[in-house]
Amino acid sequence: EHNLITLAPPDDWASTPSRVNQTMIHEYSHLAMWNATQPHPPPRWLDEGIALYLAGESDMRGIMTLTVAAAFGNLHPFDTITRSFPRDKSRAIVAYYQSVSFVNYFIDTYGVMGMNRLIKNLADGETMDDACRATTGLPFFIIEREWMKSVRFWYNWVPIIVTVLNSWILVT
Repeated sequence: EHNLITLAPPDDWASTPSRVNQTMIHEYSHLAMWNATQPHPPPRWLDEGIALYLAGESDMRGIMTLTVAAAFGNLHPFDTITRSFPRDKSRAIVAYYQSVSFVNYFIDTYGVMGMNRLIKNLADGETMDDACRATTGLPFFIIEREWMKSVRFWYNWVPIIVTVLNSWILVT
C-alpha cells in the first residue's frame, strides 16, 4: 500500500549475506507484483511462488517437503491458498514450496513471456481460469492437473531413484 518494505534483521544475517540478498529480492518482488497488478492483486500462491522463484529459494528442503507432501497426498488445491496460507507452519511451508514448484512448471512450459502475459491478464481483472485460457489456451484446472502429474513424477520417483542409486554406490 505504501511501497515500503520493513525488515527486522535476525542475528545471523551478518554471517550469511546471500540470505540477505535472497530476502531483499523476495520482498522487492512482492512490491513489484503489487504495483504491477493493482487494483487486482494476484492469488497469494502466485505472488509467493514468483517471489521464491526470483530469489532462488527453491532448495533441497523444498524438494523434500514436496516429496513428502506428494507421497502422502498433502498438497493444497490452489483454490484453498488463493487468499492466504495455512496458519500451521508445516502446512504453510508446503504451500510456499508448492507455489514455487508451480511457477517453475509454468515458466518451463510456457516461458517467461507466458508468465508475464498471465500476470498482465490477472492485472486486467481476469479470473485465474480466464487468464490461463488467454495465455495458454487451457483452463487453469488442466494446467494444475499437468503440474500435479509432474510433481508426482519428479517428487516421488526421482528422489527415490537417486536415493537407491546413492545407496548402491556407497555399498559398492
